[in-house]
Amino acid sequence: MTVVDTNTKDKELTRLLPQIGAHLVTGEDPVLVMKGASMRPMTDVLVVTNARVVAFSSLKWADGAKFEARAGQIESAEADGRKVAIRTREGEAISFSVGKAEASRAVDAISRLASGAPDARVDAGLDAARAASDANEAAWDAVPIAGSATRNRVNRATWRVLRAAAYEDEVPLFLITGDDGTGVLAAFTDRCMIIKAGLMTSALAGSFGGSRQATFHYSQITGIEYNAGLLLGVLEILTASYNGTANKDRWRGISASRNKDANQAEALSNTLPLAKDGYKNAQGHINELRRLVSASKQVQVMVESPTPSDGGGNLASELGKLAELKQQGLLDDAEFAEAKRAVLAKFS
Repeated sequence: MTVVDTNTKDKELTRLLPQIGAHLVTGEDPVLVMKGASMRPMTDVLVVTNARVVAFSSLKWADGAKFEARAGQIESAEADGRKVAIRTREGEAISFSVGKAEASRAVDAISRLASGAPDARVDAGLDAARAASDANEAAWDAVPIAGSATRNRVNRATWRVLRAAAYEDEVPLFLITGDDGTGVLAAFTDRCMIIKAGLMTSALAGSFGGSRQATFHYSQITGIEYNAGLLLGVLEILTASYNGTANKDRWRGISASRNKDANQAEALSNTLPLAKDGYKNAQGHINELRRLVSASKQVQVMVESPTPSDGGGNLASELGKLAELKQQGLLDDAEFAEAKRAVLAKFS
């Protein structure tokens, strides 16, 4: 990539370019990169390429472009003091703050882009990338969710963790939501995860402001246990590292810190607090989880059909014997031909 204009230092630009490049398509090159700030949407990197204007948050590259306008969509670009004001024909707008001189340079670059002829190859690449992104988003939107909380109770921090943990073009098979603010179990084809992320959830998990994430490959899981009282319950993933030595009593050791109380299901990495109603709602998913664990432990045995040993005779040795008998004069041509046909039929 060749950057024509930038207000960033070389060291910072070296850090930014790989992140920017990951969101560009074949044939698309940046002509301007600027660091600044925008509150709506919240971004701090403005990029003008040979096909569009995009703005990113350098803290959330995985979220992709927060603002995007292709050349043909740009209605206006104006320098308003220290701000670059961009508006699209669809009514979207961004006001990006940079230095006064940088704002003028950015407007010049955007104006040149808007007045130029679009690159058909790059536009086709952007269309394909958008279609793939839409299909991926549709797949994520369609992920089945069951348990104690509905889809809108899966917080944004959990979705970010899931997207970061998923392989390329992979989405979870299903999610099981724990009691409000206690976490999520996500099942993939070869593994499952228990994620405790988000402000309230991380506080309950004893990792305030951070998260707890545990990945369990099905081949490592020794059991899936559910223990319940009158109303409350706990779903527990058992492995060699996490053994279910006792039922988890969510009220035992209440005076201990969250990380020291071995019964705090909200804080343990392998447990998901799940009330009885939530367990009932998620029963089908839990059964599927057990099936995936069982399938991972099935041993594939390859059995080869034995070939006849020399003692039992094989095609080469049988024909060899017939040739010796003919050579010794014990078989004439007709007898040899007849015997040969019989041997071939035997081994066909």
